[in-house]
Amino acid sequence: GAYAGRVTGRADRSGNTHQIYVVGDGHLLVCGENGAIAVGDGIVSSSVRGAGMKAIRTGALSIAVAQQSATFAVPAEVKKIAVQYGLRFFVLE
Repeated sequence: GAYAGRVTGRADRSGNTHQIYVVGDGHLLVCGENGAIAVGDGIVSSSVRGAGMKAIRTGALSIAVAQQSATFAVPAEVKKIAVQYGLRFFVLE
């Protein structure tokens, strides 16, 4: 990712005026809401604030693909895993 600078003329709901370009390798906070995550799983938004979860539905808009597996003791547990960022539709094969 790279810092893209400040957005002029508007801010998001939190007042944030900074813009980030995110593509390539990085890390993401994930939770166990949809179960354990395996390498290659798509990552989508979850109900846990600030954390993604495993995609389980074809056609879901995914922000990243897991490059590291993770298991969770409880669904709300949050861990940081390696991912490859990229916006794509997740398709179960």
